[in-house]
Amino acid sequence: YQRRVHGDPWHHYLPPEEWKLVLLDSLFTLVPSGKNQECFRLWEALEAGSIPIVANRIQPSCGDSWVPFREPGSQVVFLDDWQELPAYFASVTATNTSTAAALSHQTRLVEWYADFKHRHYTKLLTLLVQKFKAKGGK
Repeated sequence: YQRRVHGDPWHHYLPPEEWKLVLLDSLFTLVPSGKNQECFRLWEALEAGSIPIVANRIQPSCGDSWVPFREPGSQVVFLDDWQELPAYFASVTATNTSTAAALSHQTRLVEWYADFKHRHYTKLLTLLVQKFKAKGGK
């Protein structure tokens, strides 16, 4: 989907509300690396309940920022290379059974991400409370 801005064929965008609707209606979202491995597209996809698909590349300057998304139960799809994408989509859409499996995958993603956020929130809150108490807080 593209919209021209002021007649400029090189300036394409979706307004935020339209982009949000596209994500909410998407079973999958491609998450290319930007300056960092994991970028805002990952978080947008997770928040929308759209299965993120990423290329499993490690940028030496970042280390492996994918570690939290490779934990057991994670529903993020990792491809060794973007060249694998057509075969992946072919396998997901080959039959009604595979379509049902993809929808089940999406349900597991939503459940996993809710648990992921809760665990990380709890971990951060515990750390903050410990640091506050260590500094003489009540």
